[in-house]
Amino acid sequence: MNAAKLPNKLNKLSEEDYNDTNKYILLEPYENKKYSIKINIIETHICIIANQIQNPNIFYTIELCLNDFYQLSKGFRTFDNLEEICDELNNIFISSKASIIKKDYIILIILTINSIGGKEQEINIELNRNTIDKENDDIKIKILKINELENEIKQIKEDKNILLKRIKDLEDLVNIQNNEIKKLRNIEIEQKNIIEKINNIETFINEHRYKIGKINNIEKILNTQKSEIEKIKNWKNAYNTDMQEMLTIKMNKMTLNKIDSKIINKIEELEFLENRLKNDDILKKKNIIYKLLYRATKDGNNIKTFHNKCDNIKGTLIIIKTTKGMRFGGYTEQIWNINNNKCESRKDDKNVCFCFSLDLFKIYNFNDNCQLSIHICYTSRLRFTGDDCQFIDIYNENGLLFGNTSYTIKSNAFGKIDKDYEIINGQKEFSVIEMEVFQIIFDI
Repeated sequence: MNAAKLPNKLNKLSEEDYNDTNKYILLEPYENKKYSIKINIIETHICIIANQIQNPNIFYTIELCLNDFYQLSKGFRTFDNLEEICDELNNIFISSKASIIKKDYIILIILTINSIGGKEQEINIELNRNTIDKENDDIKIKILKINELENEIKQIKEDKNILLKRIKDLEDLVNIQNNEIKKLRNIEIEQKNIIEKINNIETFINEHRYKIGKINNIEKILNTQKSEIEKIKNWKNAYNTDMQEMLTIKMNKMTLNKIDSKIINKIEELEFLENRLKNDDILKKKNIIYKLLYRATKDGNNIKTFHNKCDNIKGTLIIIKTTKGMRFGGYTEQIWNINNNKCESRKDDKNVCFCFSLDLFKIYNFNDNCQLSIHICYTSRLRFTGDDCQFIDIYNENGLLFGNTSYTIKSNAFGKIDKDYEIINGQKEFSVIEMEVFQIIFDI
């Protein structure tokens, strides 16, 4: 039978029995002997001493520095200092996860600890037999310390380049985190707390770069903070998206309620027109009221009906929709009425009259060098025009708005045109399916 697998009974002794702390008794049923175990920190080492209760002059001992314990516990979690190792050993003895085997002049202590993956594995520590000889013991301890220091210095020199590279990598990570911090300064309190932690990490690295033993913890903190930032960013994006959608829906409803239109159906289209209607600093400060004067499908598509409802009113916006879905129109401050059923032409002041395409989001400004901007025939025609030819011509000889109408761009009266007939998608003629006329009132 392997003695390492035999159970042990472990009892912590009281302060009355010993002056030192961290002392334990291990009972060995297969040898019927008792050993007391003492674990103490001596300067830079942990000293483990096992005394045979029946013969206190015989004891077994070993001293371990931090590096020695790393070598014994490869694959297990690392420790930052000897105090953590001492606490871990105490917990192992208290939890009865320690076994002891006597081999001639060597006592083997087997410690069962948890690895990083959570599985239990063993660490074997050999205690060499000694006698109580203080002077020899001190010499051995000093020699042991010297050897350990030499090994530790050698190891530090070998790891220097690796550690410096790890520092550089951590600095790069800090720079990345700083960029994230700049983007998240104005969000919720949870984000501010994370930014504060990252700033503390950066300060810690800059002030304590020489403390190599802290690098692993800093890496873990940075990874944790990065994960938290990603979670908060995802939360923020989702929150902003929801709020933006709600705000857009609310604004669309509020803004589109300003105009009773069957042709305009998006807030962007109304804002597009308002930006042109408010063409100076004074008008930009005013609110626009859209008063519906005429709608062809509601009031009738006869041009005479248009005149009955829209004549003698300054500042009218005309919006047209064709049978093929094109939407366009124009604005003038001239009135549409005429005398004695004749045809007349009029000219707007500078920077007032314009035409537009809702589908292209394009404005065609009137060229004020021309002598006329609109033309009216009482029974047959509404026209935005120039000196030589029409730009938008709503015309039908039978006096109806619905039906074939002509359109040309040979006039230079309105803006820059990129291609022929672009306002109605390259077609020369169009047919009206809906027309709306609004009076534009600039409110205080």
